[in-house]
Amino acid sequence: MDTLYKKLADAIRRHPKKRIELDELYEMMEKSLEGEYINIVSWSFETKFQQLVHELIEGGVLEPLKTLKPNHRGLYLKYKKVIPSEKNDNIKSEIIASISQPMDVRYYLANPKVYLDDKEYIRQLSLFFENNPSPKWVTVNERSYEIFGDEKFLRGSVRTRSRGESILQRLGLTYEDLYCRLTLEPFFCFAKDGLSTKPHSKIYIIENKDTFWSFKGTAFQLGSNQEIDMVIYGEGKKIISSFQFVSEYGLDIDDEYYYFGDLDPEGINIYVELDEHYRDYNIIPYIEGYRQLMLTAKEKEIKKVPKDQVLNKDSLLEFIKYFSQEEGNEIRDILLNGGYIPQEAFSAEKMRKLFSS
Repeated sequence: MDTLYKKLADAIRRHPKKRIELDELYEMMEKSLEGEYINIVSWSFETKFQQLVHELIEGGVLEPLKTLKPNHRGLYLKYKKVIPSEKNDNIKSEIIASISQPMDVRYYLANPKVYLDDKEYIRQLSLFFENNPSPKWVTVNERSYEIFGDEKFLRGSVRTRSRGESILQRLGLTYEDLYCRLTLEPFFCFAKDGLSTKPHSKIYIIENKDTFWSFKGTAFQLGSNQEIDMVIYGEGKKIISSFQFVSEYGLDIDDEYYYFGDLDPEGINIYVELDEHYRDYNIIPYIEGYRQLMLTAKEKEIKKVPKDQVLNKDSLLEFIKYFSQEEGNEIRDILLNGGYIPQEAFSAEKMRKLFSS
C-alpha cells in the first residue's frame, strides 16, 4: 500500500491543474495499479481507493472542495492539490524578498498559497512604490488604471469588496498609501438658501422620483409648515453609495436625516442598509409619510408585492421600532401577508393639505 500511495501522490503532484475531478483520481489509481493483481471493477478496488484518498488527505497531498457534497461513499466530486511544505518554505523566502515597506508581509507568510494567486498584483504594486517615490494625489480609479490597467480593480461596490481591495487589506495598505482618494457619487437634490451656514439641518431622502418631485414642490412652496432644508432623490438603492455626498453640502452627523420609501420589503431593506452603513448619522424613517401611506391603504385594497422581494424580518423589526405598537403591528401584518403600499399613495394633493394645515 505504501508503494501505491507514493505512485498516486506522485501522479497528483504531476497533474497540470490545481483541481482534480474524482474521475481523474480513479484514472490515476488505475494507472498506478499496473502490474498489481486487483480487479478495477471489484469491491476490493473501491475499498483501497477510498482508503488511499483519505490517506492522501491526511498526508497533506489532497484537499476536498467541501462546497460540493460528498457522494454515498464519502468521496467528494472535486479535490485540489496541496502545495508540499518544503515548497512552502521556498515560497516564504520569495514572499520576504518581494514584499517590502510600506507593504506588510505577515498575511502572506501565514498564507503562502494565497500569495501564489496574488503575486502578479503584488509585483505591480511593488513596481509602483519603486518608481514613484513622491507620487501626486489622484482618484482611486485613476490609480487603479495606472498600476493594474483596470480602473475598477481597486474599488468594489458598497456590498462587495473587489479583488484589489482584498489584496490591499492583506498587505496592510490603504488608498492613502497609494496617494489616491475616493470620488463621491453625487445625488440629485434641492436645498434651501443658507443650508451650509445652519448649525442644524433637516434632510429628507425620498426613494422614488414622482414622490420626490411632489415632496419638493409642496414642502418648499410658500405657506408650507414643514421644516425641511434639503430634499434628496434617493433613486432606490443608489442612495447607499451616494449618501456620503452630503459632506459636499457641509452636512454631517449633527444634522437630522429622514428616509421615506415604498412600504414594501425592498424599501425597508434599503432604509436599514443605509442606516447600518452610516451608523454615525441620525437617519430615521419619515414617520408621518408612512402614516399617510397606511391611511390611504385603509381606503383601498392593499395590493400584493408586484415582484419577487424577500422580507428580512430583522430589518422589519429594526424599522417598526420607530412607530407606535399599533402602527408597527399594522405594518408587519401588511408585509407578512405579501402586501405593499407604494410612495405614490401619498400624492402631491395630500401633501398640500398636510403641509398647509
